[in-house]
Amino acid sequence: MAIGDIVGGAKTIARLTTGAFFSSVDVQVFEAGGTWTKPDGAQYVYVQVVGSGGAGGGADITGAAQWSFGDGGGGGEYAAGWFAASLLAATVTVTGGAGGAGVSAAAGNAGATSSFGAHITAAGGGGGGVRPVGAAANYTSNTQSRAGGTGGTGG
Repeated sequence: MAIGDIVGGAKTIARLTTGAFFSSVDVQVFEAGGTWTKPDGAQYVYVQVVGSGGAGGGADITGAAQWSFGDGGGGGEYAAGWFAASLLAATVTVTGGAGGAGVSAAAGNAGATSSFGAHITAAGGGGGGVRPVGAAANYTSNTQSRAGGTGGTGG
């Protein structure tokens, strides 16, 4: 491969990124659910989806020389993918999964799945555990934090 071949490749890439292929960009951001509308003339659609995080566990009420704590909830899954616009409907339902609900003296609730229609999904993270009330002398350092979301589809 000669230097001219590399420069030629760079010119081709520059034409693609500044030419008709990417001549206009329509960005639609959803922080909750809604309806995505396909822009006129769209050729390709890049979708990023993030599942909601799980709630941390809620510590219990303690007395003197006792302890209790809640572990952190897991983060939501991330998924992304390219789609040919011709294969997508004029509108697609977007679901923004709710974050895990907070709790007191119990394990946290899991986050919910977010999705772009049936095309791509991202699972929510698990809720954090809670350490029951215990004597300070019985404290252990292991935790019950939950894993991030897994099992999404598409992309």
